[in-house]
Amino acid sequence: MQIFDELKRLDIERFRNACSVLLRVFIESSVDDFCQKNTITLTVLEVNKEDANRTYRRSMSLREKIGAVTSHMEENGLVV
Repeated sequence: MQIFDELKRLDIERFRNACSVLLRVFIESSVDDFCQKNTITLTVLEVNKEDANRTYRRSMSLREKIGAVTSHMEENGLVV
């Protein structure tokens, strides 16, 4: 992945912010790719705060995506 190669070459002392942003992009892209290949849903069903009888779908946060991937890996014996 080109992002990973660029990230490895950045001087972290000079470009701390760029490194942190690229690292997040790399992690999220990797998680999204894993989810797509393993048919893991990246949306969450939420209850409307103003009307409890209505629901809507929203995109998962990165934290939620990582949790979904971790659960999938544990359930399928990919990690111990």
